[in-house]
Amino acid sequence: MARRPTPAETVLWYHLRIYMKVFRALVARETHAGGPRSDEARGCGKLALVSIERSLDALARLPDAFAPGDQHELQDLLRRLRDGLESRIPDARAFVRVGIDEPAARAGPI
Repeated sequence: MARRPTPAETVLWYHLRIYMKVFRALVARETHAGGPRSDEARGCGKLALVSIERSLDALARLPDAFAPGDQHELQDLLRRLRDGLESRIPDARAFVRVGIDEPAARAGPI
């Protein structure tokens, strides 16, 4: 059985991915047909939202890893980023990623 990543490993894993996926989602929103409803914008937006939620969960399990107030400031920034992304790409959370959010078998033939 594989070991689960520690909270610190989780935060480190997602911190650059959040930036990249938010950037990509917002660029797709502006450049692809369909704007915020394009698959590219919604898919990248969903991955960013999942990454933010996992980071928030991990940060909540690291209470002694930060100077006083720093943890709450980082959590507030992530919440504002999450809320801003959800307002700009409202369907991102509902986007279904084939093979991740549903079994690949239900996706049909390739």
